[in-house]
Amino acid sequence: MVITGSVLLIGWQISRRVPKPETESNPWISIAAAVGISASYTVCHFGLHGKPAGNQPEAWEWLLLLVPIAAVVGGISAWLGPTRKYLHIALYLALSLTVGWFLVPSFQASPWLWRAVLAVTVFTLVVAQSWWRPTALVWVVTCSFGLPVLIASANAKFGFFATSIAAASGACFLFWLFVSRTQFLGACVPVVSTLIPSILFSGYFNDYGDVPLDAFAVIVCSPLLVWIASFFTRKEMPTALISLLLVAFACSFALFRVWPILTAEPAY
Repeated sequence: MVITGSVLLIGWQISRRVPKPETESNPWISIAAAVGISASYTVCHFGLHGKPAGNQPEAWEWLLLLVPIAAVVGGISAWLGPTRKYLHIALYLALSLTVGWFLVPSFQASPWLWRAVLAVTVFTLVVAQSWWRPTALVWVVTCSFGLPVLIASANAKFGFFATSIAAASGACFLFWLFVSRTQFLGACVPVVSTLIPSILFSGYFNDYGDVPLDAFAVIVCSPLLVWIASFFTRKEMPTALISLLLVAFACSFALFRVWPILTAEPAY
């Protein structure tokens, strides 16, 4: 949270001094937010795991390379603005295919199928969230509920990675609340849309707790509920609040599915 908040303040100061292009409402802050979230994950990754050992890194360790790439994609998209949609789609497609290729381990059954599933998931999340911008609180709730699912799968390390995303997203929300009431999450969407499914898929690929697949799937897909929330917008209950309630309700199902695993007596 401290890292993301600090980078956001730097981006905010730059935005006040440097002329900005007529693209997103504030591309400098948007790019700073993407850099902040990716930096928070990178620091957490090195702090908990260190650098990859040996010449053959594990599949999930490629996130150290893929997250900065996602931040670059987000920064380019924010700088170009919403008019060049085809270029955005091309960037998102390239990012999704790259994530799908590197993040699926070779020991996973039907690896080509899972590469396609992961690529389609990332692409869907990026495009959907670029169109229906979620609030940062949606990411906070999603990653917070992802923590117990990953712990139940005996992947506490991945759970802490999810917590770092939740904390960084929380910093974005606090920045929006107290500093700049502008739309600046555009560049963050490729970063978060890469991190959330990648971490949850990696937890499933390395599941040692017999966590059901639907628990992972619900967490990964919950940000898409922002699209459903847009159909139920009311003056007294805006889309942001409805989407937050829908995401929390859906993620509660995942918690319900892993609760017996979390509360089971340890075997001696």
